[in-house]
Amino acid sequence: AKILGVTHFYDLDYRDSGMDGWEQNNDPGVFMNADLGEVAGRIAEAIRRHRPDVVVTYNENGGYGHPDHIMTHQATLAALEAAEGPKDGGGDEGDDVPGPWRVKKLYYTAWRRSDMLRLWRTLKFLGRKTPMDNPDFDENKVGTPDDAITTRLDIRRNLRKKCRALYTYRSQLGVWGFKSHWWWIMGLAGRWFFPYESFVCARSDVEIHPPEPDPFAGL
Repeated sequence: AKILGVTHFYDLDYRDSGMDGWEQNNDPGVFMNADLGEVAGRIAEAIRRHRPDVVVTYNENGGYGHPDHIMTHQATLAALEAAEGPKDGGGDEGDDVPGPWRVKKLYYTAWRRSDMLRLWRTLKFLGRKTPMDNPDFDENKVGTPDDAITTRLDIRRNLRKKCRALYTYRSQLGVWGFKSHWWWIMGLAGRWFFPYESFVCARSDVEIHPPEPDPFAGL
């Protein structure tokens, strides 16, 4: 958060559920088992307090089926609806409690299929293992179809900062072999492989004209 310049961070204090089918899925303290209404209420309070024009979350599949990402999608949609509703208690809690707020644009994160395949084909050519090595691999079932992408944000000037933030994620990038793998990709060819962040606009109160240059287009 510090590296990216995030000014407000809220720790909801849930634990990682792991991938679908893992033993920890049964732990009552993991995020996938949290009460949806409670989670949505906490997010809705932040929405009302900060009154954002744009919210970004995962799609209904959580990007790639991760239970916590799916829960994030469900909780975000429920929170957006709750944030628009009346205050609890009939709206007389006091001026310190923010009133209803409607987010103008909702986006889902996406990895454009052609970008994903370009990366994997290059790695395969260089002799590195990729999902394409799976005999059941179907390139029509990975990533987000190119024609579904509505928004492409050029991040080349911020790519180094993004990488610095990514490498602080010690639980996933702390193993040197994996970390060095990504250092190699990002350091040598990051501007070619990852010049954009892609999104799918799921809802907008303003007319959009794909491909948008950023999620704030039209606001």
